[in-house]
Amino acid sequence: MDTQRPDNTALMVDDEPPIRQQCAEALRERGYTVAEAGDGWEALKWLEGNPPPACIVLDIMLPRMDGLQVLEWRLDTQRVADVPVVALAPRKANDLFHQFAGMDRRWVDELRVAAVIYKPMQRPDLLAAVSETVAWLVAGGRGIPPWGCYVALR
Repeated sequence: MDTQRPDNTALMVDDEPPIRQQCAEALRERGYTVAEAGDGWEALKWLEGNPPPACIVLDIMLPRMDGLQVLEWRLDTQRVADVPVVALAPRKANDLFHQFAGMDRRWVDELRVAAVIYKPMQRPDLLAAVSETVAWLVAGGRGIPPWGCYVALR
């Protein structure tokens, strides 16, 4: 299987169809080819059966296989370990991931997340994070982008 990354393919993973479709549409308007998955398991199957994408936009809270499990699997799978990830995290005060903002360094260092956007996100924030990450990758970047985490707090 070809392991070259298409320079314009993004895998959009979110279990909420309206969010997934809006993000995918926004990315397509910017010229990306977008593959969609409704949960972590679908994302894993897509990643196993296709060349690595340029970028993964990954909701953290997913059914069947959550975003954390996808991130851990990605790190254990050499052919996709360096694919940059833009994580979508909830902002609810009573949510487990409320502490996410204080965990940026762990996410960057251990799980190698290139960008974090809090939901509900503004469309320009998503596009900016994905565009910066993909541009860095296409320019030959490896591992974590030098700017670390991009965090939108709107």
